[in-house]
Order: sequence, then C-alpha cells, then structure tokens
Amino acid sequence: MLYNTSSHTRSVAARTLGHIGMEEVVPMLAQVLRDDEYAYVRCDAALALGEIGSHDAVFYLSQAIKDRDRSVRNAILRALAQVNSPEAQEILNNIKHTVSIPNYSVSNLRDFGDESDFTTIQG
Repeated sequence: MLYNTSSHTRSVAARTLGHIGMEEVVPMLAQVLRDDEYAYVRCDAALALGEIGSHDAVFYLSQAIKDRDRSVRNAILRALAQVNSPEAQEILNNIKHTVSIPNYSVSNLRDFGDESDFTTIQG
C-alpha cells in the first residue's frame, strides 16, 4: 500500500501503519518520507514515524529535517515532539538554537545554562 500508484492510498497506509505502531515498517516509512513526490504523503509518513517513536524512527526523522517543503518540516517537528526520548529532545533543542539563512546555517551551540558563546556560521 505504501507503494501504490494512488497518493491518497499511500497517505492512508502511512497513517494506518503509524497507528498500528509496528517497528518493522520504519524503513518503509522512512523511504516514503525521503522519496514520495507528494508533500502530504511525506507529512503522513513523518507523523507515522513519530507515533512509532523507535530509535530508528527518530534517526530517519532527523535525516529528513531539511525537506524542501515547509509542511513536511513542520510535520517532522511535530513527530519529534511526540516522541518521548532523549534523542528526539536533543534534536529539537538543536533545531531551536539554529537559524536558517539561505546558503548559510547559524547555530548557537552552547548548552542550557552555559554562559559562553559558541555561535558558528557555516556557508
């Protein structure tokens, strides 16, 4: 169903697999998140990975965080927020301290409570 020619069917399949919560489907959902041509299908795959919440699901979500579509990026953030793991929280904290400028990335790398300034700019 995840590879059906109908984007609607792929979307429903992703949501259903997320509700079921089977970790075995994480690689397939990750492939949909990475490769599907429709943003709404990628959004549903991201949210399904968040519902599953495994270590691998968090890894694949983190790999897709720079998706070309804003709605997919937002779905990934919602999915990561749904996962109650230190890895997901670390990714969200890193994103919170990063500002995107076209062709550049500005990051404030300090830890909470650290008074030093480690802002970096990469181009």
